[in-house]
Amino acid sequence: MTCQLPVGWMTELRMDQFRACLGLADDFLAGQWESMLVQHELSKITSEFEGSPLPCLRELLVALSPAQVLIGERSLPTLVVEKPPLLIRYRYCAGLLLKALAGLSLQSADLFDAQVKLFCTALSDLLEASGSFFFVAQSFLRRDAPGLLSQCLRRFHIADTFSRQGLLPKKMSVVLGMHRSGTSALSGMLAQAGLSAPKDALGMTENNLLGYWESESLVLSADAYIDVVGSHWSQLFSWPERWWCSSSSLSWVRDYLHTIHNVFDCRRHIVLKDPRLCVLLEAFVPCLSRSISNVDFLLMLRSPVEVVSSLCRAEDVDPESALHLWIGSVLRSERISRFCPRRIFTYSQLLESPQTVLESCCSLWGLNLSEGFFQEAQSFVSSSLHHQKFNLIRQDFVLQNPRLVPALQLADDIYGVFLDHKEVDFAQLDRFNRLWLQILVSR
Repeated sequence: MTCQLPVGWMTELRMDQFRACLGLADDFLAGQWESMLVQHELSKITSEFEGSPLPCLRELLVALSPAQVLIGERSLPTLVVEKPPLLIRYRYCAGLLLKALAGLSLQSADLFDAQVKLFCTALSDLLEASGSFFFVAQSFLRRDAPGLLSQCLRRFHIADTFSRQGLLPKKMSVVLGMHRSGTSALSGMLAQAGLSAPKDALGMTENNLLGYWESESLVLSADAYIDVVGSHWSQLFSWPERWWCSSSSLSWVRDYLHTIHNVFDCRRHIVLKDPRLCVLLEAFVPCLSRSISNVDFLLMLRSPVEVVSSLCRAEDVDPESALHLWIGSVLRSERISRFCPRRIFTYSQLLESPQTVLESCCSLWGLNLSEGFFQEAQSFVSSSLHHQKFNLIRQDFVLQNPRLVPALQLADDIYGVFLDHKEVDFAQLDRFNRLWLQILVSR
């Protein structure tokens, strides 16, 4: 791999790469280090980015992420190997980050803040000196850069400390999906298969005869935080991109992680489920390091009109909020888990072929279930659970809510991306997300 950029790459024809490099800087400041690491590993075994500056910049930034810096001795990034004068600057950056993490361990806010600011300046100097990525250097001199990075480092440090103390599970499957999408059925099936469910799991109700399989304590924790910021779980779709950049969010993350230890047997592979996490998990992105816990994601999707009709029937939620919550939950949970180990299922797949879903999960985990566990798990769900059906309710919904047709069509198109392709079309989903944001603004 070479870090020398093709002559004239910063032209209109290569503007996509220019924007992508700037996007990597934003990802770093937003704590998306694990996602960047996975993408870097993929780029080494594919030729998708051949001739692009992306792998080289990503490799450098990954090497300067907290989990990698804490590892200690490791191979140098290609950019530093090919340009030895950069070695001192690179080592200086790594040292500053270690000192920042030490400041957190020592509970010295002044030391931590000072080192983070110095790190941002030093990383900018390193990129400027590289010659290849001088245009990215300014990203780390932005006024908000130290604050964003500080928030992410604090979250990483909390999770890393809990993990070193044995307070977090080493293996965790997170079930993500909109309310009324079958997340309870999937979680319950996995619990029957042997995964560790919460000790205080919410039981059955008339709206969910199989039980919810989510921790009452964690649900109360999430709802309490949502209430503190003056919102409601049905309005999570309207939260801004950087809602998590607050001290109250940081405190909630610490409390939530501690509660996970209290309600799960963290010595085992746990299954964590709460539809609120489709959005709230954004606050935990810097914690998603394999050095902290091996996390995978199971995304559950169901036809939007089925979900909206079911949710309006079961909860006091208006159709417009329910529809936008479906769109926001699906798009945000997909983006959070995009480069993580995951499986994506539909409610129909689960009900029609629970064995296939279970086999796919076991393949993800490298797990072989005993015959008894397998039979008990797949018998947990059945097609009789499918009450609200698309072909019976869509026409009535459109007639009753004509002004929601554009949003409903968008939701159907998003759902179709997952149905029509073996591999999810990320670019298409990103376009849908931009379109959805425009619809929200015009409400």
